[in-house]
Amino acid sequence: MDELVPPACEAGLDAGVLQQRGQLPIIQRESAVQLAHARDRHELLLASLPGGTVIHDASGQLLRANPAAEAILGMTEREMVAASLDSNGWRFLRKDETPMPVAEYPVSRVLATRQPVHDEILGVLRPGADHPVWVQANAIPMLDDDGRIQEVVVSLSDITARFHAERLREESHRLLRGVLDVSEDMIFVKDRELRTVICNEAFARAVGRRPADMIGRTDLENGWAPEFINGDPARGIRGFAADDRAVLRGEKVHNPRDPANVNGETRWFDTYKLPLRNAAGEVIAVVATSRDITEQLKMETQLAESERRLRLALEAARLGMFDWDIPANRIHWSRRHEDLWGFAPGEFPGNYEAFASRLHPEDAPRVEAWVAQCVATGKDFDHEFRVCQPDGTVKWIGAFGRFELDAADQAQRMRGVVQDITARKAAENQMRASETRHRQLIEEMRDAFATVDLQGRIQTANPVFQEMLGYSERELRELTYYDITPACWHGFEDRIRAEQVRVRGYSDVYEKEYRRKDGVLIPVELRTYLLRDAAGEPVGMGAIVREITERKRLEADLRHLNEQLEARVARRTAALGASEARFRLLTEAAHEGVAIVSQGILMDANPRLAAMLGWPLPEMLGQPLAHFIAPEDHPLALNCLNQAQADNFEFHLVCRDGSRILVTGNCRQAAQDNRVIGICTFRDVTAERQAAGDYERLRNDLARFQRLAELNEVHAGILHQVGQPLTAAINNVTVGRQLTRQCDRVDCHVRAVLQDADSQLGQVQRTIQRLRVLAHPERMDLKPGDVASLLEVVSRMFQPEAAGQQFSLELLTAPELPPVAFDEVQITQVLLNLLRNAMDASVSCPPERRVITLHTRSAPSGGLLLTVTDRGVGISPDILPHLFDPFFTTKPTGSGIGLSLARTIMHAHGGTLTPANNPDGPGASFTLEFPPSHPPPNP
Repeated sequence: MDELVPPACEAGLDAGVLQQRGQLPIIQRESAVQLAHARDRHELLLASLPGGTVIHDASGQLLRANPAAEAILGMTEREMVAASLDSNGWRFLRKDETPMPVAEYPVSRVLATRQPVHDEILGVLRPGADHPVWVQANAIPMLDDDGRIQEVVVSLSDITARFHAERLREESHRLLRGVLDVSEDMIFVKDRELRTVICNEAFARAVGRRPADMIGRTDLENGWAPEFINGDPARGIRGFAADDRAVLRGEKVHNPRDPANVNGETRWFDTYKLPLRNAAGEVIAVVATSRDITEQLKMETQLAESERRLRLALEAARLGMFDWDIPANRIHWSRRHEDLWGFAPGEFPGNYEAFASRLHPEDAPRVEAWVAQCVATGKDFDHEFRVCQPDGTVKWIGAFGRFELDAADQAQRMRGVVQDITARKAAENQMRASETRHRQLIEEMRDAFATVDLQGRIQTANPVFQEMLGYSERELRELTYYDITPACWHGFEDRIRAEQVRVRGYSDVYEKEYRRKDGVLIPVELRTYLLRDAAGEPVGMGAIVREITERKRLEADLRHLNEQLEARVARRTAALGASEARFRLLTEAAHEGVAIVSQGILMDANPRLAAMLGWPLPEMLGQPLAHFIAPEDHPLALNCLNQAQADNFEFHLVCRDGSRILVTGNCRQAAQDNRVIGICTFRDVTAERQAAGDYERLRNDLARFQRLAELNEVHAGILHQVGQPLTAAINNVTVGRQLTRQCDRVDCHVRAVLQDADSQLGQVQRTIQRLRVLAHPERMDLKPGDVASLLEVVSRMFQPEAAGQQFSLELLTAPELPPVAFDEVQITQVLLNLLRNAMDASVSCPPERRVITLHTRSAPSGGLLLTVTDRGVGISPDILPHLFDPFFTTKPTGSGIGLSLARTIMHAHGGTLTPANNPDGPGASFTLEFPPSHPPPNP
C-alpha cells in the first residue's frame, strides 16, 4: 500500500490525514483508474500518430513502437522489443549509402551526448529487403528530476520518395553541370539584371575565370571588354547588351557571326539567345549558347581557297566535273564538261539521257553497260570513250567517277571528272605506228640488229643478222654473244661494255669478228647500247652490226690506189700529196656524232659530236639543236627532224669558235616516255669535201700545167720556125726602104707599102716577144721610167677603140710619184688588157657609167700604185677565186690568158696585181703595185 503513495505526498500528510487512513483505498483506486486512463490515452495517442515513433530505454533497448513505426521499419513491435541497436535484424545506412556504425545511430548519440538529434537522415535496410527505407529521425531524451535519461523517444518520417527525388535532382544537377562543363560551346543564363546565374567552364574560360567566380556578376564585372558589351562602331562591333535586352523583351536573337574578346583575341561565335519564362509566362532570364566558329570560318576560308585552287587546277588541267544524283536523275556539269559534250552554257538538261545522247554510236552500248555495272556494284567508273558534238567533231573522253553508297550499299551519288584525251589518243596511235615502223625498220634495215639480256643470251635478231651468221632465229636464241665471238675478242668486248656501255649507256663504234655457223670469221663494226625498262633499270643490250668484209677489201684496194695516186701526185705537187694524206687520215679516223633531240632540244649527245663542235658535252645538253646549226640551214634541218626518217641530208654545223663544219647525217624518230624523240647521226665531211675539192683543183691545175707545157713547146716551135723568116723579112724590108731613099724615081706608093710592111712586121715581132714573155716571164727589160708618160701613150693608143664604144678615159696622176723600173712593152700590154676588160664589163651599162679611170699614187711601201677602175657589173664572188687561172674566161671569145699573163708580168716586176669590187659604187678596180726603184749607189 505504501508503494502506491507517491513519495512527494508523504511529507505533506499531516496527522489529520493519517488519521483518515480509512480513505486511502479509495484514493488509490482513483489514482489507478486515472493512471490507466492516462496510459490508454497515451497508447491511443501513440497509435494515432502519423509518423513513426519508437521509445528506447536508457540502455538503448526498444520499448515501444507505434504502427507507423512498424510500417516504416518493416517489423512488428513484438519483433522490435528486446532487440538491441546492433541486432542483425536491420542495418542503418548513411546518407551516402555507406554502412552507419552503431555509435552514429541517433539513439546512440543521444545516450552518449544527452543532447537531442534533429532531422537526421538515414537509411534503414529491413531484413530481406533489397532497397533501404530512407527516414528523417528526431531523437529526444526524456530525463528524470536528477537529469538521468529515462527514455529516448525517436520520431521517424518516411522520406524515401523525397530522398530519391532529391538524389535524382542532385544527379540531374550533376549531369547538367557535367554537360555544361564538357561542352565546348559557351552556355550561360542571365537574370533580368543581366547578372550571370549559370555558366559553364567554356564561358568562364573565355575571360580567364572559374564558373563559381562568374555567378552573380554582370558581363562588365566578369571582365568582358566594354566595346564587346555595348558595341564599337569604329571597329564594326555591334555589341551584345542590346541583344540581351531584346531577349528580355521576349525576342529570340541569332547572331551567326558574333565577335568576342577571348583572352585578348577577337574570336567569332554563332550565338543563340532565348527568353526563359516562368509559369506565368513572364521572362525571368536570358538563356544563351554560343559556339566558337573562328576555326570553322578559317576552315571555310581555306575551303573556299581550296575550292578556288581546285577550280583553277581543273581549268588548267582542262578537266570537267560532274555530280550525278542517281535516284533523282539530276546531273550537274561544270562549264568545261558542257564544252566537251558540245552544249552551250545552260543548254545541258541535267539528266542521264542528255549525257547518253551524245555518246558515239559505236561506244554507247558499251558505256551504258559500264555505267549500269558500276551503279549496281558501287565500283569506281574509270573508262575511255568517244562523244559526238553537234558539229560532227568526235572527241575521246577519259572519265573517272566514285560512288556514294547508302546504308544498304546502294549507289546514291556519283562524283567525278572528265578530260579530253583526243590528243593523247592520237599520240598513242602515232606511237603505235612509230613502233610498227620501228619494228619494220629493224626487219628491213640493211644493217644487222640483235639484242641480248644481261646474261648475254640472244633475245632478238633481224633477218640481216641471221643471214650474216647463217643461223635461224630459233638457233640464235639458244646461243650467247660469246658463242658467236672468237675468244680473242672476249676481253676487249668486256672492257667496251664495262667502260662505255654501262657507264654512259652506249659505246663508240668498234670493230670485232663473228664466227659464222660454217666457222668462217667475218669482220664487223658495231655500236652497242644499253636497253632499259620503264623504270630505267638495265635489262639488256642492243647492237647495230654491219659486216665490213667488203669494206675491208675496198679499204685495202683504196690504200693500194691511194699509194699509186700518191706516187703520181707526189711527182707533180706536194700540196696534192698533203691533201691526199689528210683525206686518207680522215677516212681512217672517221666516226659519227650522235644527238638525241626532243622538241628541238638537245637531250643527249656522244663525245664525238662534242669533239666535232669543240664544246664540253655538259654545256651542250639542254641547248636548242638549232643553236649548233647554221642559220641558213635551219629550214632543211627542221624538215629532217620532223620526219620519221631522213637519210643522207647535208647541212652546216657551227662550232664553238664560230667556224662551220659540213656534215651528212641520218635521223630517226622514236617514242620515249610518252614523247617523240629524234635520234640523229652526223658525220663530219668538211675535211673530206675539202680534200676532194683540193684533189679536183690540183687535178685541174695539173691539166692546166700540162696544157701550158704543151703550149710552151708550141710557142717555142712557132718562135723558132717563124722568128728567123720574120727577121729576114724585116731585114729585107729595111733594105728596101734604104734603097728607095737612095732612088729618087721610086713611086711614093712603094714607099708607103714598104713602110706599112715594116710596121706590120714590127707588130708581129712584138707579139712574138709577148709570147716569149708568157713562156719565159722572167725575161724582163726593167728600166727606170716615167709612168705618167707611159699612161699618156697608152691613153692615145686606147682612145680610138674607146671612142668607138662611147667610153671616156680619165687620168688622175699624182704630182710627185716615186721612181719605179718597168718593162715598157709588157706594162703597156698589161694596161691595154685591163682597159679592154674594163670596157667589156661596162659595155652593157648606160652611157653615164661608161667611164674608165687610171689613177696613180704613192704606195705605203714606198712604191707606186696604179689603179684601173670601171663602173660596170663588178666581179661575182664565185668568179673571184678563179680570176687569174690560166684559160679561165667569162667571155665567149676570150682566151683566158690575159689576166694570168698580166699577173705573171707583175710578179716578174716584183709587184702585185689585186682585183676588188668598188666599195662606194658599182664596178671593179685592178691595182698594180710596183716596188720602189732603188737608184744605183754612187761610185
